[in-house]
Amino acid sequence: MKLTQLFAVLACAFIATVYSAQGQPTNKVISAGVTTLPSGKQINVVGVVPMHFTNGSDALVLNCQTDISIDDKTALRKGVDEIWNIFRKNVEDAKMTNGVIRITHPEDGGLITHSKGYGFVFEKRADGQWHCLQDEGK
Repeated sequence: MKLTQLFAVLACAFIATVYSAQGQPTNKVISAGVTTLPSGKQINVVGVVPMHFTNGSDALVLNCQTDISIDDKTALRKGVDEIWNIFRKNVEDAKMTNGVIRITHPEDGGLITHSKGYGFVFEKRADGQWHCLQDEGK
């Protein structure tokens, strides 16, 4: 096969892949690094790690940084809901029934930096539905 034929085959394969992916639901999972959410907003994922709790339950924990203030719970929750729509696949692929999204927001502090954080816990119930435990008191 000539080099030009090889390039033509590769170009066709690339175009077919791009067109077949359009309109399909995403199977994206989250990993460390900058992740772009469907809204176009970006988050910095510090890590995704499994955690075992003494009560016998396991959870997959996503640690990330956002530019949303921790004090703005409405905007923070909206962002977490968008993250959860993707991260839920990570949790289900890990065969876990608990997922935690731990958000931190760097605060201005001059020479010494610090951040505030907040965690959202999602639990898969016996009915197969996911629930955010922070919603229980509402």
